[in-house]
Amino acid sequence: KQAGGALGLLTQLVSVFGYVGLFVGGIIIANTFSILITQRTRELALMRACGASRAQVLGSIMIEATLVGVLGSIVGLGIGVVGVIGLLQLVGNLITLPTTVPTLTPLVVFGSLIVGVATTVAASMVPGWRATRISPVAALGEVAEDRGRGSVTRRLLGMVMALGGLAAGSLALFAIDANARLTLVAGDPAAGTAATAVNLRTVVFSVSAAITLLSFLVVGPVVVGPVGRIIGWPLRLGGGPVGHIAGENARRNPSRTTATAAALTIGVAIATTLAVFVASLVGSVKAGFSDQLRGQIVVSSGLGGATSGGLPEGVMGDVAATSGVDTLARVRFIPATVTGVDGNPTGGGSVSGVDPKPFFSLVKVPLIGGTAASLTPGTVAVDADTARANAWAVGDSISVFYPQVGAVEYPISLLFEGPIGTASFLMPMENLDDVTAVAFRQDALYYISVTPGSDPTVVADRIDGELRRVAPAAKAQLVPQWLDDTVATFNLALNLVYVMLGFTVLLSLFGIVNTLYLSIYERTRELGLLRSVGATRVQVRRLVLAESVIMASIGTSVGITLGVWFGAGLFTVLSGNIAAATIHVPWVQLVVLGLGGAIAGMAAGWWPAGRAARRPILSAIGYE
Repeated sequence: KQAGGALGLLTQLVSVFGYVGLFVGGIIIANTFSILITQRTRELALMRACGASRAQVLGSIMIEATLVGVLGSIVGLGIGVVGVIGLLQLVGNLITLPTTVPTLTPLVVFGSLIVGVATTVAASMVPGWRATRISPVAALGEVAEDRGRGSVTRRLLGMVMALGGLAAGSLALFAIDANARLTLVAGDPAAGTAATAVNLRTVVFSVSAAITLLSFLVVGPVVVGPVGRIIGWPLRLGGGPVGHIAGENARRNPSRTTATAAALTIGVAIATTLAVFVASLVGSVKAGFSDQLRGQIVVSSGLGGATSGGLPEGVMGDVAATSGVDTLARVRFIPATVTGVDGNPTGGGSVSGVDPKPFFSLVKVPLIGGTAASLTPGTVAVDADTARANAWAVGDSISVFYPQVGAVEYPISLLFEGPIGTASFLMPMENLDDVTAVAFRQDALYYISVTPGSDPTVVADRIDGELRRVAPAAKAQLVPQWLDDTVATFNLALNLVYVMLGFTVLLSLFGIVNTLYLSIYERTRELGLLRSVGATRVQVRRLVLAESVIMASIGTSVGITLGVWFGAGLFTVLSGNIAAATIHVPWVQLVVLGLGGAIAGMAAGWWPAGRAARRPILSAIGYE
């Protein structure tokens, strides 16, 4: 069950990106139907003039959307099955997996069809409703274009959503207390059930981020013009007439450009959010340890992380006796659950054991309510933020549940302003010895300071020599090296997320290809006229490519801007248990992301540009 729960977290993460993909796909579908209906204005108006009702027009579009949804879902299901086979073969090289392909259950088949059709029909509903508003008189005129900047109501709604989302996010960051909690389900002391509560700042900021991101879809037509003018300025400056026309084409239909750029905006915003969050997490963890540790060397067990133990008690004496070692402070972690005032677990899933005097001589943190000598056997030291969140003070007792022996009560003898890395509860080693079998009394880390005048690198090499004899898996590292290894897991997880986000970005690039292709189909006569007055095929190709770059750059720039705000805010509301929490913006990654967006936009426009350039002049001019 525990293994299934761990895999369930991965499933939930993948599902989130699946929902994002559906949302992005819905935007592309809505934009496609909007363009197609705009192109068929005369056709739909003639239907209305011949007696078709609005319900019939809407019904025909919904039937069309249903057929598209069914076809797309069947193709997607088939691609998914092929993808499963490929992933099983890929992962099978790392771990043992069944060789049989998972069977398609009715739930998977019909669920895929229902989700695909529902997404397509829902996405086409708004363009279909607009089609019913076409007056029969429009059949006498030329094909109408989209309404560009949108109605006044839409613009006002978008501005309210954008400003409201930013205001709510600012409220969460600067006005709501970091420890404020929102109780969803009240606890029942008589029944022994704990309350279900969430952090209020996290909830408010998450909702504000969603509203702010969605507001771009609504207020985008107002923003696209100025942003497109800024982004298109280099093209107008160095591209001559072609660059000028491309800039105007990207801005003349803001609603369409917004819908096309929004798909890319969502993917880039999520990628930027995670990049800023992880950079801030990594930077803060490294800065916090660097500020707190007075030692120069860290010995780690090398057995799957700091919480796995792996350094038996006898090892400490051998390491402490190594030439050049001045002070050694050992750290041990064991699984435990500390119950907060609301009845819920708090402070992570472990407690830390230390030898108070050497530990606090090597770890620099402000102590509240006592000194290192105050942390005596049978007591506990608590991070001050955790204590404030639970209204604890020195002298209060807390309950710690150990899987081996059950619940044990400890009085709080000391508070420390930190926390130390991510540790919120420190105990003397005697406490952990009392609840741990002798075979499992193994330390996770040694913090070591060297004697004055000694070279830390030389001392680390000597310690490694001792470790190879008594604990081969352990290793001694200088503090910067140990920190790099410690945070490497975060970067690995971020790379995994980037891979999944890549599929979302790829989907949004299909949206750019789709929009350009349909817009070229719509502007066939216009492009033919450009060729007739002297534009070459190369210039037409450059024109379409420039439009693609502008659209992609708009989506990328807006996504990066929103992502920086989301990432900084998310880290702020979640960083209560991280020492020296500061915002770090990975500028190099963001520049690469911005340039990548422009290059991807050019790649997306290559095929539509080639098709536009190959169209014969006479057939384009005579196209109706």
